Amino acid sequence: MLIGFVSLLISAYLLAKKSYGAISICILFFSVLITFFTFVAYFLPEAGYPPPIRLFF
Repeated sequence: MLIGFVSLLISAYLLAKKSYGAISICILFFSVLITFFTFVAYFLPEAGYPPPIRLFF
């Protein structure tokens, strides 16, 4: 998750600086996917076990 978050910050910085436009958009897209799927993996229960992080009490 750290890799996804760091790449999200770097790509947002490069996009705001307007350098490497197409590459930073691609990296931004993939970093959002990495972060999203990491959250989904932690919030979904697996094989009858409760998830490590509960959304609702």
